[in-house]
Amino acid sequence: MTGVIDWTMARARMMVVVLLLAIAGGVVAYLALPKEGSPDIDIPVLAVGVTLPGVSALDAERLLARPLESKFQGLEGVRKMTTVAAEGRASVQLEFGFDWDKAATKAEVRALVDEARAEMPADINEPTINEINLSEFPILVVALSGDAPERTLQRLARDLQRDLEALPPVLEVGLAGQRDEMVEVLIDPLRLEAFNVTAEDLLRVVSANNRVVPAGAVEGAAGRFSVRLPGNFETADDIYATPIRVSGDRVVTLRDIAEIRRTFEDATGVARFNGAPAIALQVKQRTGENIVDTVAQVKARLEAARALWPEALREAVSVTYAMDESRSVTDMVAQLEGAVALAVALVMLVVVATLGPRPAALVGLSIPTSFLFAFLALAVFGLTLNNMVMFGLILAVGMLVDGAIVVSEYADRRLSEGATPEEAYAGAAKRMFWPIASSTATTLCAFLPMLFWPGIPGQFMGNLPRTLIFVLSASLVVALVFLPVLGVVTGRAAAGLGRLFGRRRRPPPVAAPGRRTLFGRILSPIVTNPVGPFAALAAAGVFVVGVVTFYAEHNNGVEFFVDTEPERAIVHVRARGNLSLTEKDRLVAAVERRVMDVEGVESVFAFAGASGLQTIGAPGPKDAVGQIQIELAPWNRRPPGPEVMAEVERRVADTPGVITELALRRDGPQQGKPIQLRLEANDLDVLSAAAAEARARFEALGGLVNVDDTRPLPGIDWEVTVDREAAGRFGADITGTGLLVQLVTRGALIDTIRPADSDDEIDVRVRFPESDRVLSTLETLRIRTATGLVPIGNFVTVAPRPALAEIQRFDGVRFMTVNADVAPGFNANERIAALAAGLADNPIDGVRPVFQGDQEEQAESQRFLMVAFSAALGLMFVILLAQFNSLYNSALVLSAVVLSVTGVLIGMLVTGQPLSIIMTGTGIVALAGIVVNNNIVLIDTFREFSATQPPLEAILRTAEQRIRPVLLTTITTIAGLAPMTLAASIELRGIGPGFAALFAAGPFGAEGWRALSDSVLTWGAPAALWWVQLSTAVVSGLALSTVLTLVVTPAALAARVWFWRGVAALLAAGGFGAALADRRLMREAARTPAPELIWHDPTPPVPPLAYAEAAE
Repeated sequence: MTGVIDWTMARARMMVVVLLLAIAGGVVAYLALPKEGSPDIDIPVLAVGVTLPGVSALDAERLLARPLESKFQGLEGVRKMTTVAAEGRASVQLEFGFDWDKAATKAEVRALVDEARAEMPADINEPTINEINLSEFPILVVALSGDAPERTLQRLARDLQRDLEALPPVLEVGLAGQRDEMVEVLIDPLRLEAFNVTAEDLLRVVSANNRVVPAGAVEGAAGRFSVRLPGNFETADDIYATPIRVSGDRVVTLRDIAEIRRTFEDATGVARFNGAPAIALQVKQRTGENIVDTVAQVKARLEAARALWPEALREAVSVTYAMDESRSVTDMVAQLEGAVALAVALVMLVVVATLGPRPAALVGLSIPTSFLFAFLALAVFGLTLNNMVMFGLILAVGMLVDGAIVVSEYADRRLSEGATPEEAYAGAAKRMFWPIASSTATTLCAFLPMLFWPGIPGQFMGNLPRTLIFVLSASLVVALVFLPVLGVVTGRAAAGLGRLFGRRRRPPPVAAPGRRTLFGRILSPIVTNPVGPFAALAAAGVFVVGVVTFYAEHNNGVEFFVDTEPERAIVHVRARGNLSLTEKDRLVAAVERRVMDVEGVESVFAFAGASGLQTIGAPGPKDAVGQIQIELAPWNRRPPGPEVMAEVERRVADTPGVITELALRRDGPQQGKPIQLRLEANDLDVLSAAAAEARARFEALGGLVNVDDTRPLPGIDWEVTVDREAAGRFGADITGTGLLVQLVTRGALIDTIRPADSDDEIDVRVRFPESDRVLSTLETLRIRTATGLVPIGNFVTVAPRPALAEIQRFDGVRFMTVNADVAPGFNANERIAALAAGLADNPIDGVRPVFQGDQEEQAESQRFLMVAFSAALGLMFVILLAQFNSLYNSALVLSAVVLSVTGVLIGMLVTGQPLSIIMTGTGIVALAGIVVNNNIVLIDTFREFSATQPPLEAILRTAEQRIRPVLLTTITTIAGLAPMTLAASIELRGIGPGFAALFAAGPFGAEGWRALSDSVLTWGAPAALWWVQLSTAVVSGLALSTVLTLVVTPAALAARVWFWRGVAALLAAGGFGAALADRRLMREAARTPAPELIWHDPTPPVPPLAYAEAAE
């Protein structure tokens, strides 16, 4: 393999050109990479929906849900099956593994749905099969608000919706707060009866007259002509003129019995933006598009459309942007780019201070070069630039320079000994080829298993190991291929300049008698003393055990993910009772007024009733009558997010007549509330009682807030029951009766029309005037029978029934859930443990309790990380065996992993952080691949020295010579992660304004420097807070393991020497001394290449007498 180095060195110019081309390609790839906030998660879930208008929840379960469940029971790959049966519909959500074949699975599900349809009622609507994709949630919300008529806002919203959906990167634009148009036919009940007309007559006649009849064509001598017979309704006059009944010479038209108007459907919700009535356009982006570019195109198109409005309309209607994901992405990228720049600067300071400017320049060049190679790989594999990728770059900054540092440091030492640049850099690359390759391979081994992380956490974190693998692989190529070439080129240039300016070549240092280094003198008593190594190892063991024991008793708990800076939240407004929309709006408006003037709140969307924004997260409480969506101002222009949210919660807590619940937007792979208890049983009464008892336990435990459950809300439904036998005697049927009942409710749909000014069909509904839309009207309605008009009260009864909104089923078993948030200062896992203990000691009769949500994902991630950690150690062990061919040396290298975990525990204790399953667990796995590199360098150097020197001397010389590169690589890794550990960054966009403020205030004044610092340095940015725990784990683990490794590894090597010397002494005392002495002399003679030892170090060898004395 080292022949590659000779080949590249002989073609230096070609390699420089290849490097420049790769750099140019990386720059182009970086600029073209789509940018997004969080990774795109492809959730393996299919939702099957079936509707049957008017069916109750119980009937929907029996007629719709169970036939689907019976077909899906044997479907291969199904992990979970969750069913909801509600009034008029049923839906089944199928969750598969992330290795599913989407197209094949969807086809199989569709076939099973077709089979189940044969067992369902014939009048069901067409079943739907939909995928769930988090990337299809809105990236921007555009609010149209102002003092304008509702019809004007509706028209503007639909025009803008059509314009925006024409943009290539826009998938869909949804509307919230709008009402669909309809043609309302208001019929007078008295006139209906007077003209002897029924609802069935209206339906039949209107449908028959609203048709386009293809009349064909006529052909004659003059040519061939199409004949058309237009019959579609286009205006209200067309509907008015429809004949309903003929009585003699009199034609009864719809005008005689009805008032027709084009209006809107009954409002189901009310929307306001910052207190003004509004309609919200929710812009959704196509998968793989660049969020920043998409939002820019949307805003440009909106401004262009707005410029065409009349001036009065522009003044009356305001267009406001909210929930702008591009702003979050831009800020995130800027913050993480600044963190990368700061990390690179810190690493370069360390390298320059230790190696000097020219080697530091070569090392510094490896950072952007490796990054650009990685960007090329990201583009080739179709990945996007998101927060996981950016943090992967930060995590790699300190690691990717390790190989470059080792090569540069070794070459610099060779140059100081008088070697030419070709000899120095080619020799350094060859000598360090296998140590660098094996250390990089062991680091990659830590991240390779993470590529197989299952579930949503794996989809979320998957780009982190991919980025690290790309960057570290690129750094290996740069350190062993391109850096030696660049070193030779720059070395020749430096030598030429030196000759040009008359500089003399630096003579090699002359070996002179000297003393051991400070570290050598500290380590010598441990290594050269027979008891010292064992005492050091015992002390290290006691230290590790002590830290683990102390942490077990004084830890800060365990959490699934990290708590990040809240930037958005929803205030759920809860109230019970059969409230009208007006009453709901009044309650929501009372809460809205309290939120709007909170400092730090930038925008407020209020929704009463069914209208609302489509947001990522769990559905709201069952008794929610509305919601208020809050967006905070940018983090650097407001108080801290937790303080703002605490003030919001305080303000709305005592609003009369409602219960308020603040739900923060949870970033990362978390789902819904942190504590979710599922209770399973088939008896609804048992389930309801169990849910009530479980909720009481939640509330009594303490530390839990916003407790809710999914029991049916108290309320009544009015049930219209038809006596089929009595109806049969009158010749009536269900269809005709149902049409009459609809006249009192939302209206009977008799047809649709497509006006010339509308792109959509508009429903035509017939119903009674508002004053007659009451239950008592049902008693006076008459239906046509064979004996004439008969009151439907003769065979229909209207009675109240307890409301049953929906029935939930999990894998074919009914269930209800109890959910809760965790109060500040409490840990979710600790609360769950307390609840589980209570359920175990005092179980709830008749139900099976299961904790779901984050707990399921947490348990799965915890199991995976343990397997990944073990797999990483196994792969590392194989690589180390291949390099050292020694079980002892391989195990000694891996001992650094144990020491690093101890450092992680100390770091969490010092900083007061809980152990995050996702972030801290990832940090521990990553550490396993990082910390072994120091031991690889130490043991590889020891093997080289021990071939020509006594073992104890080789140990000391190894420690003295390699302490600088070991400490240097450790410090660079820590320096690279320091910005994330401290949540610090530099604002690249603020450098120009910062220096302008500095020079404006005068470079010698404190105000100017303070202005520069405020413009450039940032602390506590939301994007940086994500990574504090992971960075802290790596930094603390690496720092402690390095310090201990520099003592433990030499001590372990010396312990082996002293152990075998002790064995030899025991065997010698038993009569085997002469034979053992002969074998020892033969081994030493075989290892000695010449009768004289040549020392390439200022430190002279220790006289043999010292070893004799040590042996005695």
